Amino acid sequence: YECGLLRRSDNHTMGVSRDGIAKIRLSDGTKAYACIEIKTRVAETTIARSLKAREEFGRLVYCKYDDEVFVGCVPAENRGQVVHQSYVTGLLFGLFVTSVVNDDEGYISQIVVVEFTIEQQQHHGKCLSSVTVPLLGWLYEPEQIKRGFLEDDDFPNWVTAEQRAIMKTRCKLLY
Repeated sequence: YECGLLRRSDNHTMGVSRDGIAKIRLSDGTKAYACIEIKTRVAETTIARSLKAREEFGRLVYCKYDDEVFVGCVPAENRGQVVHQSYVTGLLFGLFVTSVVNDDEGYISQIVVVEFTIEQQQHHGKCLSSVTVPLLGWLYEPEQIKRGFLEDDDFPNWVTAEQRAIMKTRCKLLY
């Protein structure tokens, strides 16, 4: 399924824009929904890393978040993104798809089906909320949302006048 930006229903400071959501069949035959993240590798170093992971673990891989297979297949720079998608959507599965483009030819190199636990999602959310709620929580006060726009008194004192002017014209509070 194609979809745009999604917000976590119980924490509006958390959002994610993944490449899609798919209904998948797990190795035991059960069906589940999963966030899709697609990465296209074009640089020689990232292509080589992708092909090495495919050789070592296979083209279709099932793993648990943060286990040895996950670490071997999902590059460090993408791991947080994958768990964040799981946390925001509440889905316990994710698909990390790696495609390779070489000499203007593209193909899927590997599909990694990642399983998350609720505890992993909660831990991720708790770590991020400790930053996002103090930083952005003021935007979600019921009075401001009901009003539908920001006034000067709504802003914390650390937001500059220039930032306030920009936010007042670009941050419509339509929830």
